[in-house]
Amino acid sequence: MMKKWFLLVSIGIMGAVHAADEAYVWENALTLESVHNFSGGIDEESAELANLDVTLAIDTATAGWWENGEVFIYALGDYGKDPAELTGGVQGTLNIAADDAIKIYEFWYQHSFANDSFKILTGLHDFNSTFYSLDSAGLFNYGDEINFTLTHNVSKQLQLMGKVARYSADEFAKDTNKLWLGMSYSL
Repeated sequence: MMKKWFLLVSIGIMGAVHAADEAYVWENALTLESVHNFSGGIDEESAELANLDVTLAIDTATAGWWENGEVFIYALGDYGKDPAELTGGVQGTLNIAADDAIKIYEFWYQHSFANDSFKILTGLHDFNSTFYSLDSAGLFNYGDEINFTLTHNVSKQLQLMGKVARYSADEFAKDTNKLWLGMSYSL
């Protein structure tokens, strides 16, 4: 039996620029990881990875545009060699391993009605941020992404994001803290 030994070093740097009453909220996170495969696998060398997340949230009322609106933009940059190419692992070793790219990960607009009790969201949206953040999502066995059995989203190469039109009735969810009423439609 061949043993595989590797070392992972991960560094996260986060930053934010905002105040409670500001119209524009910038946030960023930089994750740097280095993996060295000491023995076994395909190749005994190192792989370095970088992941940059930059978000901008805009409150349209505070910005002086119109009431009850929110714009959200999320840019994602990935760089580096996939450590699975060194270890030969099928399942992978790191969750930030991805092709070198800079892309818009989310870009959506949400409008609220009736004192935030009814909302409509449209745009490029991460399905994980809605479904897997609920307590009831723990009933499903899933990895780091939307399970293929839970969605038939074919609008993007990743199963966790898609063009969406969504409504939600959050007022009921606030009272029960267990149920989110809503519907998403992948465009």
